Amino acid sequence: MSLVSMVIRLAKNGLISLIWREQNHKQFQGVEPIAEAIVQQVKEMVKLKLSGKQTHSGNQISRLVCSEWV
Repeated sequence: MSLVSMVIRLAKNGLISLIWREQNHKQFQGVEPIAEAIVQQVKEMVKLKLSGKQTHSGNQISRLVCSEWV
């Protein structure tokens, strides 16, 4: 799996999880979700997941993605 597809998959899964959690908070605690906070949490989740993976690749796009996310 390429690094780009891994980042996309992790971000999508993290976003789904966080949206579900924020909807529960809104419904049961009356707390409104903040979009910027959700985006920041997704970025942190992706960074944490990638920190344990080998992200070296000869591909220029993968190196750019790696420098932005790790």
